[in-house]
Amino acid sequence: MEPLSPRREDLSVDILSGIMDGVVVTDTGGRVLIWNRAAEEMTGIAAADALGKNVNDVFVDNPAVKGQLDKTVSSGRSYSEYEAELAVKHGQPRPVGLVTSLLTDGEGRPTGMILTIRDQTGVRDLKERMRRADRLATLGMIAAGIAH
Repeated sequence: MEPLSPRREDLSVDILSGIMDGVVVTDTGGRVLIWNRAAEEMTGIAAADALGKNVNDVFVDNPAVKGQLDKTVSSGRSYSEYEAELAVKHGQPRPVGLVTSLLTDGEGRPTGMILTIRDQTGVRDLKERMRRADRLATLGMIAAGIAH
């Protein structure tokens, strides 16, 4: 990857820090180059413990994440909205959506990979409330049918 000017690098760091989704960037060998604050919060893994390490070692407790990354590398394709359970260091697993894509240079050669992790806890809770409301509505219709 081509180095950024200091001003653009500072802006990139600010942008990555402000994004609510976890962003992990690796080189072609799988070494973690970027691990933003949201990735730290979602995984419980500090950037200092992830940067420079192989992404498969960092996600050793997350076979779904590793599988998605391997699939992206082997196929050369991007994948989006893959749902998985993310093991959290010192915490409960959380539902996440994963997006993986290859980074390429100007000639289309792979230079690394991007993994985006989106917390789906709120979405899952909403779906569960909707299922519960549907069940209650069905019970209400059955009760109304019996009453008549």
